[in-house]
Amino acid sequence: MNRNEGTIDSMVVKFGDVWGLKKTTNPNFRDGVNPHIWSYGKEIGWYVYQPGKEDYKVLSEAVKTYLQVFQEPEEAMQMGQKMC
Repeated sequence: MNRNEGTIDSMVVKFGDVWGLKKTTNPNFRDGVNPHIWSYGKEIGWYVYQPGKEDYKVLSEAVKTYLQVFQEPEEAMQMGQKMC
């Protein structure tokens, strides 16, 4: 596998797959809502549920875990070795 050229893999990450169903105070969504971004005319934004800092942290970790598959393996340092 050439890690430096071309498309290696592509994947769609759905917010609902990472965050799951989110509770909201909106009475139209008593069971919760799958977070997603929508557009209405020229407006683009979160639909009903507004993710918080912790949500973004969870999303970041999920993407990081996925991308680690495509990183170059690191050589393990042997006991007693020091980095220069």
